[in-house]
Amino acid sequence: MDAWQKIEVGNPAHVGARHAQERERCGLSIGTLAALLHLNGASANDIKAFEQKGKPLKVLDTYWARLAITTGMDVLYILTGDLFPTRLSPEDKTLWAILQRLSPASRATVLSQAQRLFEAECEADEDLQLCLRFGERYRGIPIADMCSDTREIGLAELRNYIDQATDLDLAYYLTWLRYEPDGICRFGLLPNLNPQSDEARQLEALAAWCISRYWWFDAYGEKRLGKG
Repeated sequence: MDAWQKIEVGNPAHVGARHAQERERCGLSIGTLAALLHLNGASANDIKAFEQKGKPLKVLDTYWARLAITTGMDVLYILTGDLFPTRLSPEDKTLWAILQRLSPASRATVLSQAQRLFEAECEADEDLQLCLRFGERYRGIPIADMCSDTREIGLAELRNYIDQATDLDLAYYLTWLRYEPDGICRFGLLPNLNPQSDEARQLEALAAWCISRYWWFDAYGEKRLGKG
């Protein structure tokens, strides 16, 4: 579906809401906008009804062109809901240009990395941020290996641990897993999980043979276990 088809089938209420969003982004009141565009038949009441109730805006054909030229509002976004690079910063335009020139496989890799960074920025928990920045989600659980010399081995161990925990219906209690640069693996567990519970003890026993070393942190202290 191209842009013009979207305009024809677009919901007027959605278009009106985006009109209001763009107007506010450009710092314009309804009265100011009406004064700027009065020659095109858009009164303040018409614009208000359009934005708030989705009532079709009956204006001259030149309204949208004057809207873009006079105010800087993104008309294509208002009409279609798509963001185009015309309103992006120079840095954003550079990123857009790079993406356009990448192969499909490279673009997928960049988008995957960008999504991971975005999730990390949105996550308030520092431990989860590190996992999302430097690792991956495996079966829904963020994992990371920050030991450069054992990265593949470490990730394989973490994945195996999650697989085993899933088979035992214990993965629900894990929130994140991460190998530190010193090789010790730290775990994140549900805050309300009692370390003396059967589930906690099973997770601890499972770690003894699934992963080389681990560091279990919770509100009650820490436990360490190592092979050999």
